[in-house]
Amino acid sequence: MSNNPYQSPLPTDDRQPVPSGEVHANCPGCQSVYATKVKFTLWGGALGPKLFHHVKCDQCGTKYNGRSGKSNLVPILIYNLVAGVIMFIAGFAIAMTR
Repeated sequence: MSNNPYQSPLPTDDRQPVPSGEVHANCPGCQSVYATKVKFTLWGGALGPKLFHHVKCDQCGTKYNGRSGKSNLVPILIYNLVAGVIMFIAGFAIAMTR
């Protein structure tokens, strides 16, 4: 600790309540408990982030699963693969009717 009288005091407890009132898993990047829900992404629109509890760390910006604290990469890949297959089948069915 320095002798600087203007230095902010050190926090006594790292597990403070989240300002939004929602509890998220610790960030895998910086272990912060502060995260904000992601409302829209290019890979999942407005539905994908809600399905996978996608949050963004307020301190380091890492995006992760707010329940497990792990990466959402595999669920995102599966989600996009399934959506792509559905779109391909729908496009093929439409093309066959012409």
